[in-house]
Amino acid sequence: AEGEIQEVVLVHEDITDQREAEQERRKAEEKYRSIFENAVEGIFQTTLEGQFLTANPAMARMFGYESPEELLEAISNIRDQLYVDLGRREEFYRVASRDGFVSGFEIHLRRKDGSSVWVSANARAVYDAGGEISGYEGTVEDITERKRAEEALREIREAERRRIARELHDVVLQDLAYALQSMQVLKRMPDGADRASETDGQIEALKRAVGGLRDAIYDLRLEGERERPLIRAVESIVALNRQIGEGCEFELIVDEGFPAEISGPAGVEVVRVVQEALANVRRHSGAGRAVVTLGMVDGEVLVEIEDDGRGFGPETAYGMGLTGMRERVLVLGGRLEVEGREGVGTRVFLRVRLAVLTGGEAGDLSNT
Repeated sequence: AEGEIQEVVLVHEDITDQREAEQERRKAEEKYRSIFENAVEGIFQTTLEGQFLTANPAMARMFGYESPEELLEAISNIRDQLYVDLGRREEFYRVASRDGFVSGFEIHLRRKDGSSVWVSANARAVYDAGGEISGYEGTVEDITERKRAEEALREIREAERRRIARELHDVVLQDLAYALQSMQVLKRMPDGADRASETDGQIEALKRAVGGLRDAIYDLRLEGERERPLIRAVESIVALNRQIGEGCEFELIVDEGFPAEISGPAGVEVVRVVQEALANVRRHSGAGRAVVTLGMVDGEVLVEIEDDGRGFGPETAYGMGLTGMRERVLVLGGRLEVEGREGVGTRVFLRVRLAVLTGGEAGDLSNT
């Protein structure tokens, strides 16, 4: 009849795959958003002209801003507003244009309050449809503490060089000059004069000079150790202490499986810690025995220097030697423990990730 439904045609489409794909897309977006919002490193996107497009909360905090929105609103020109050294921005452009990316690119930048922050950037160039660079995206890590530690380490090394020069001039050179003058006096003394006291003075002066030269050689010896394996360098330092450490027995124990491939500037810093610890044993502890142990557990290199000397009490002030050791370990991202008890001895314990010592992590120490 007219107006009545005669036939119904149903058309259906299976959209299960579409809905599942949509759900997967949402999950991926939520995962990315969680990573972006909660990452410890700063994450950013910028235009080629140097304006932020996006930044995560860690990026904002790194520069002293309360939120990414405040950062994006405040910074309209990254080069002029953030870079301490404008030449580094030009270098960033040059490397990114040539290679399409930058890796471990260190930059000194300004914070909101006028203070500065050192960052290490990993970024890639973003290209438009025409194949031209339209911007950059990547991550930055705050390395301010590491840079401070490296600067402190440079100052410590310079202080060490000045100390060695001063001791050579004020002690060794003076003793040698005295011995020479005494010999000249002795040569002019008449026959029958008592020369014994003059000769004794010469012998004592020459002994002091030899000791001073030996200590200087000991302190400078590591300058040529950069390419030697860590084990060989520590063996050399222990052997040298056996020669000059009268009255103290020095022993080296290397645990089975200790990696033989460790070398380079990071390994040298570990050897310097061993060197300073053994120098303290010789000069201050009065120990009869000192043991250096090299081991590895769970991807960490362990170094222990233990002696049976006089130890120290809780009121003992830390000197330049221990300060230097702590700064070296800080640069390596490791941990240093120093324990001592009066009349019992001292234990110095160092742990550093193997990846740092083999070049897999941390900064370049070649210029420190």
